[in-house]
Amino acid sequence: MRTEKLTSDDEPIELLGDIDFKDTSSITVPESLIDQVIGQDEAVEVIKKAARQRRHVMLIGSPGTGKSMLGKAMSELLPVEELQDVLVYANPEDNNTPRIRVVPAGRKLEQLGATDKKGILPDFDVIDNPVREIKKPKE
Repeated sequence: MRTEKLTSDDEPIELLGDIDFKDTSSITVPESLIDQVIGQDEAVEVIKKAARQRRHVMLIGSPGTGKSMLGKAMSELLPVEELQDVLVYANPEDNNTPRIRVVPAGRKLEQLGATDKKGILPDFDVIDNPVREIKKPKE
């Protein structure tokens, strides 16, 4: 057990090994947040792989271990997409198969012609596609 007090000159030598610098102005900081993570190499690889595969990640750990930084770094790696609203309508023909419609985010139902004058949703025809779409009813 070490009993003598460390001076400010002793600490950098012990912590940083043979790296010698006078101030931090000579140290370059990577632009990407994921490249700024230090000491979490395995976690960085998991985050990169999850972002490429567009998967979820659960980060568990003690405070100060870099969970938030890794989460923010993952958000930088994900592609930017447009937000979409998914509208789900009851299907009177089959309660187990709702009718689904995907629209650009923020569009009002009235702009889509999805409601009648009373604000009631009309029946829609379902088109079977990989992404299920709804056709507007015929007038």
